Amino acid sequence: MSNSITTTTTLTKIRGLSVKILKALKEGPKTTIELGLELEVKGNYLRPYLYNLRKYGLIEKSSLLWTIVKEDIIDNIININKEKERVKVSKRTSEKRVKEEKQLLKEEQLRGAFECFLKQKKYEVIVVDIARKFFEHYLKTGAKFVIFGTPEEMESFFGYSREEIGKAIRKLTNERVAYKWKYSSEIKIALYGEFVENIKSLVNNDE
Repeated sequence: MSNSITTTTTLTKIRGLSVKILKALKEGPKTTIELGLELEVKGNYLRPYLYNLRKYGLIEKSSLLWTIVKEDIIDNIININKEKERVKVSKRTSEKRVKEEKQLLKEEQLRGAFECFLKQKKYEVIVVDIARKFFEHYLKTGAKFVIFGTPEEMESFFGYSREEIGKAIRKLTNERVAYKWKYSSEIKIALYGEFVENIKSLVNNDE
């Protein structure tokens, strides 16, 4: 004999696949096979959920067809789960926003520490531009290096001629900030890991 669901506490226990089953049956009676195909679930996995819902008095089986019994209660269950999902989505959105805000704050702190470093060094404008461009690339991508297939790609990235870039990179190499490495036709320009860690330590020491 089927049991009746009368408490809100019990209603909240109906979730996940059980709710999907109830939604599907609200559209009309279905066989176990039809439900499995619609919900993309194998029959052996689906049957325990169907029997539990029947035990709760929410659905019944006549011949091969499953049908809903208490539509008003089922509507309540669906609405409860909609609200729970809305709360979950809202929570995930809030957590994502907090994470993004923390990341932006970290970027600003690192950028500030880097700018302090540049002011202390009093580099020429071109050296500052190239160093800043490269550090911005690191902040946005997390990559300490860029690989260029051609010198033209490198010129387009930095906005200077290859000769000017080469001169600036040599200056930055002497300061252990960045270096250039060429293999075959590829050109790799990278920040020294030690330099990046030093910038990070400046931020950490201020926290």
